[in-house]
Amino acid sequence: MLTPEQLELKKKSIGGTDASKIMKVNPWESPLYLHQWYTGKVERSFNEQAMDRMWWGTEQEPLVKKFHQEKTGDFVCDVEDTLVHPEHSFIHAHIDGLVCYDEDLYKTYKIHGGIENAWKLIKKAEYGIEVKTSQRYDDWRNGVPNYYYWQVVHYANVTGINDWYVLALIGVNDFKSFKLRITKEDKDKLLESELKFWERVQYDVPPDPSGDKIDLELLDQVDQSEFIEADKVVFDEKHEKGFDFYFHLCKNRYHNDEVKRHEKLAKEHEALIKAQMLKEKVTKLKNPGDKVLVNWSTVKPKPRVDWQGLANEAGYSEKTKEKYTNVPKGWKQFRNNINWEDHETKLNERLGYDFKK
Repeated sequence: MLTPEQLELKKKSIGGTDASKIMKVNPWESPLYLHQWYTGKVERSFNEQAMDRMWWGTEQEPLVKKFHQEKTGDFVCDVEDTLVHPEHSFIHAHIDGLVCYDEDLYKTYKIHGGIENAWKLIKKAEYGIEVKTSQRYDDWRNGVPNYYYWQVVHYANVTGINDWYVLALIGVNDFKSFKLRITKEDKDKLLESELKFWERVQYDVPPDPSGDKIDLELLDQVDQSEFIEADKVVFDEKHEKGFDFYFHLCKNRYHNDEVKRHEKLAKEHEALIKAQMLKEKVTKLKNPGDKVLVNWSTVKPKPRVDWQGLANEAGYSEKTKEKYTNVPKGWKQFRNNINWEDHETKLNERLGYDFKK
């Protein structure tokens, strides 16, 4: 279990669980969401079910390590300190354990503690250990899931340990042990991605959104009260292609087979368009002829009056009417008015994408 100080550190530097998000393989959080969390624009919240899973994971971790030790004879050492990357102070790790056979050194660490003793253990370790508890059976059929693999790569970068055990308890009693050797290529790839991501955090430059639900919902939460209407479309080449692609799909929205085939890409490009509109702080995009191409704004529904309740009140006044008036919450609406007349062949050449595949 992490201490309050260690939990606070997670907000100031990149930890192991962030690696899969930065590498865009995490099923629950995107690079954009992670960036917004680091820059204080969103808060993480966990429902009761998620909190229960975390509690069980924490409670079962020592049992999983004990089972591995008894089954293999490995001497498992716990490491409770926060480990910081030797070259980058904004990259840290909280590892679950080590396989190290220097029992005297481990005894010294357990009695006296100290980060120096922790690093001495790491230098003599045969393997690092990462423990997982999961109910997602299918995710483990072909080995360690990708979103956990990059977490281990992160720990390899911090500790210098390239050989790892991933110990997984699937369900109630299905124990699996995986040996991983982390390559220099993957370590360099992750480190480069983390450095670029942290630079974005420092300068508050958000990464491009994905078309996933969490990013689209995140974009819809932005306050647009001070946004304006644009008198021209301002897109760089990448966003312009996304604009073209999205509206080609909208033009063919009744062609269900095509929309279904390209739905994921359409969502990705919708997110790119929204991100560009947020950057320009506009709610509408127009062409030179002043025709609105995109309208993305909050719909404000009309107030609803409970006339029956009002009729039962003795006397009538504006104050009484206000009591029985409900103003429904507004919602974001993303609409387009495009009439794309390009031939499909021309569009394919422009986008470099075959819509028929």
